[in-house]
Amino acid sequence: MYRIRGGDGLEYGPIDADKIAQWIRERRLERTSLVFKEGETEWRALGTYPEFSGCLLAIETPPPLMQGAPGQVAKSSEGGRAEARAAVEIPAVLLAVYGGLSLLADFLKLLFAGVGSEWNSTWFQSGYTSVNTQGIPPEVAKFMQSLMNMPKGLNYADSILSLAIAAMVLWGAIEMKRLGSRSMAIAGAVFAMIPCIGGCCCCIGIPLGIWALTLLTRPSIARHYR
Repeated sequence: MYRIRGGDGLEYGPIDADKIAQWIRERRLERTSLVFKEGETEWRALGTYPEFSGCLLAIETPPPLMQGAPGQVAKSSEGGRAEARAAVEIPAVLLAVYGGLSLLADFLKLLFAGVGSEWNSTWFQSGYTSVNTQGIPPEVAKFMQSLMNMPKGLNYADSILSLAIAAMVLWGAIEMKRLGSRSMAIAGAVFAMIPCIGGCCCCIGIPLGIWALTLLTRPSIARHYR
């Protein structure tokens, strides 16, 4: 049994250990409260009794940080995802338009590649005389003619490569807009910066690719991608 000396100087008890534990939980006693245990000769601080250390530690340990309710966490995450989607929407749409137009131009180029050097030569010869009359050296004109008269195999290879690059740009733009595969979106942005794919406004691809990469590497946006 125990006796307690209160802050008012009065003694309370005798009481058992369960009652002391209750008063500790009710915060009516603290570690420095004086306690006299039957069989002992002096008053001691409550904190010196090992049987009450667990109760004292429980009330002295700060509570864990409150975490948001599941609904609040989900709402916050969804809000961040919506902000990320809004941030990438415009560059993703522009990349998709650029990739789509390049894809169309490359498809037409592939169709005409079958015409080969005859089609290119005819196109070139139609302006060959006027080029010479404008004072351009004949050597330059012949070099231009050699470019236009590429073999059919080279025409096909160039067209297929450009077609594949344009398709990658379009696919990456779609993944970027829907917050899908981040690696695919980055690949599309990088391919967009390859000069003159499809012959469709090639100068636009470089700033679009840089814009997209800047957003895709931003941590607040990148974490919402797969």
